[in-house]
Amino acid sequence: DRPSYWFFISDPFPSAFYRTTAIVSITTNSALIVTILANTANGMGNYRYLLLCFATGDIISSLSHSWISPIVHMTEHGFFFFPKHAND
Repeated sequence: DRPSYWFFISDPFPSAFYRTTAIVSITTNSALIVTILANTANGMGNYRYLLLCFATGDIISSLSHSWISPIVHMTEHGFFFFPKHAND
């Protein structure tokens, strides 16, 4: 007697989802970083460094999510993220 959303919370869907989104994130953010570094126009100014920081942070965040595979536990007062253990 499983809920209708069981597929989305049981393996292999979450692991595949995190890995797929990490690959997309790394690809697009790397392209953004290359574009920013290749663009020598001064029109961007210091905004260029902010974009570089956000793109780098997003790559790090995506890699950590694909490595840790967090599990979300929702309560009536909020939600918590727990790392998925290797033996689960």
